[in-house]
Amino acid sequence: MPEYINVKIPKALADEIDKVVDLGLKGFRNRGEFVNTAIREYLKNFEEELKEPRLKHFNIYPEENRVTLWDRKLKRLVDVTFSPKEPYVMCEVCGRSDCIHVQFVLKIPKVVESLRERGWRVDEDEGKILYVPPREVI
Repeated sequence: MPEYINVKIPKALADEIDKVVDLGLKGFRNRGEFVNTAIREYLKNFEEELKEPRLKHFNIYPEENRVTLWDRKLKRLVDVTFSPKEPYVMCEVCGRSDCIHVQFVLKIPKVVESLRERGWRVDEDEGKILYVPPREVI
């Protein structure tokens, strides 16, 4: 037998669901059926992400101060480069230093370890650089 939990929704939303049920639209007999169907349909939007993560570490190129990863959504390789000058780290696809690619790279243990060995301070949980010593790169 399946296990259940309760979820609170605004009364106005429950009233709208009740109207659909009362009219017998799409054959719904109660709120539970309606909500289960609606949630299952909405979850289909996330099927790909739920099967496999969007980003995957591909390679580290220390001599070029860059890390390459595979972005499943964009269906391409993405390079994140490091520099001793601000912004210190940059995604070559997004042109930003705070995108999901940069955050992902700054959570890769081998990258974080390499940066820390060179005096950089990295917040792995947030995927952010906290400090960069002068003239240091990975």
